[in-house]
Amino acid sequence: MTKYCESKLTITLYSSEQIGLNSYELLKARGAKFVTPPSTNGAETRCFFHDPDRHLFEISEYRR
Repeated sequence: MTKYCESKLTITLYSSEQIGLNSYELLKARGAKFVTPPSTNGAETRCFFHDPDRHLFEISEYRR
């Protein structure tokens, strides 16, 4: 899914697997610089990081 919002491009990738926190640990071990650690609010956990070109990425995991 791709959507445009106030001159920003947002790309959302969905997975049937719960990979959010596993991705955080893997990317952190590989040197990703996270803006925030994982933060849980109800059934959702999310965190943010920048790629080497300073694009902002969000990892979000929703548990039912």
